[in-house]
Amino acid sequence: VLLTRRGTPKLADFGLAVERTKEGDGRQTVTGSLLGTPHYAAPEQLIDGKGVDARADLYALGATLYAASTGTSPRMIKLDRVPETLRPVIEKCLEERAEDRYQSASEMAEALRESSGKASTTRLPAELERLIELALSDGVLTDEERTTLIRKAESLGLEGGEFGLVLDARVHAAGIRRERSAPAVSASAAGTCPKCGAANEADVKFCGTCGAGLFASCPKCKRENRAGTKFCGGCGVEVEIARKKKQAEEARLAEEARRAEESRLAEEASRAEEARAEAARVAEAARVAEAERVAEAARRAEEVARRLEAFKAAGGLVVDLGSGVSMQLVEIKPGRFMMGSPASEAGRRDNETQHSVTISKAFWLGQTEVTQAQWQAVMGSNPSRFKGDLTRPVEQVSWNDAVEFCRRLSQKTGMTFRLPTEAEWEYACRAGTTTAYSFGDDPSRLGEHAWFKDNSGGSTHPVAAKKPNGWGLFDMHGNVWEWCSDWYGDYPSGAVSDPQGPVSGTRRVLRGGSWDDNPEGCRAASRGIVDPVDRSGYDGFRVARTP
Repeated sequence: VLLTRRGTPKLADFGLAVERTKEGDGRQTVTGSLLGTPHYAAPEQLIDGKGVDARADLYALGATLYAASTGTSPRMIKLDRVPETLRPVIEKCLEERAEDRYQSASEMAEALRESSGKASTTRLPAELERLIELALSDGVLTDEERTTLIRKAESLGLEGGEFGLVLDARVHAAGIRRERSAPAVSASAAGTCPKCGAANEADVKFCGTCGAGLFASCPKCKRENRAGTKFCGGCGVEVEIARKKKQAEEARLAEEARRAEESRLAEEASRAEEARAEAARVAEAARVAEAERVAEAARRAEEVARRLEAFKAAGGLVVDLGSGVSMQLVEIKPGRFMMGSPASEAGRRDNETQHSVTISKAFWLGQTEVTQAQWQAVMGSNPSRFKGDLTRPVEQVSWNDAVEFCRRLSQKTGMTFRLPTEAEWEYACRAGTTTAYSFGDDPSRLGEHAWFKDNSGGSTHPVAAKKPNGWGLFDMHGNVWEWCSDWYGDYPSGAVSDPQGPVSGTRRVLRGGSWDDNPEGCRAASRGIVDPVDRSGYDGFRVARTP
């Protein structure tokens, strides 16, 4: 997206200048290279590049509109973040199949015009409507007028960016001309130095002859105005009067500061002795606190050892990773369940077709998501974004990274570890239930079992801090999305046994939702779809082992 000198946005397409190969990011087509930019390229470009037409450009434009309107990457689309007027346009652009998108640029342009028309009819406060009418009465909207209107909208409690879209839509619909306006100066032309009178270019900051500054900040709103301007172009205050008021206020504040400093120095001596006594008290308190910390650490170590023994006695598998780090796995018995979600389930998506699945063999599944301590014990590093407690789940790991962890863990222990299939994951998550969550259908209870958008505080949390599901598995809802072994694809329509997913694809499946997701994203049937090389603070995993 380019801006003209008048601030008009222009969308440019420079074509495909580079082919990324395996050395670039590991994403390959059948021929060994990728056409397009990840997250912006249409699915057909990521498969083999054949049959790509103008509808792929409309997919990329939709992804660009998503990024521009939400301020976030289109890596994982969340349409509830998109302004309502743009939402249907972007959703249609990003359809998986080319035939479901707009079939031409003109069709999309018409949809955008309709969207713009809806934005232009948005109701605004009466006071703001009067100011807009006054600003547009001469048929021109300058940059300064637009900035002033946005600031006024923000003072009335409106969101500035959203109001800017509404204002631009009205300007476009009314045929109003946009113009970059220059601040008015009092006695000299724009660019004339007020100190030496030399002529300068209108937009230079300092005089080329004497070096004097040609702009000064408004004392009230801090806007940069041309030197000699009588009234500020940002807030309208008379600059010289405001400057004198500011000087008087600064003098008053300086006197108050002087008196305060005198008072501070007078009190400092009397506080010195108190400070020495307080330092001695704090040192003693620190000694006691350290002794209590050591005792608590010993108690926690004993509690962990007791829990591990109880876990083993209950049939759990404990894998020693060395340096006091271990991994616990729960045995999952064979069985049959309904995978996916019923049409009546709140928040369901079209890719959750319900079908019968049989898990014919028992397997072991990690009791928790892989922690930073466990990752570090196997891989020797910690890539996580949210550090500070090694019992938090590891994140910022790609699907490829998770597979490599399983390979090294197998080599270290002599056992065979892997990622669970999507069917195994959902079977274990449900733990014999048929509801939206492993504890029922009521999302108001999710906080008892999961870290998600409403209670996470914007980060991951230590594993096993919430209630487990019926089979003793923690954090199956929320905290981090969990990689599964499957390529993403449509579910079968009939009953299946031990499904492994499609034999090939471009994106892998994650399950369970994360600390940044709403309740519907944490349902047992919810599916995440991401490139296997991507790493983010939302994504982690848990391991599986076949007996």
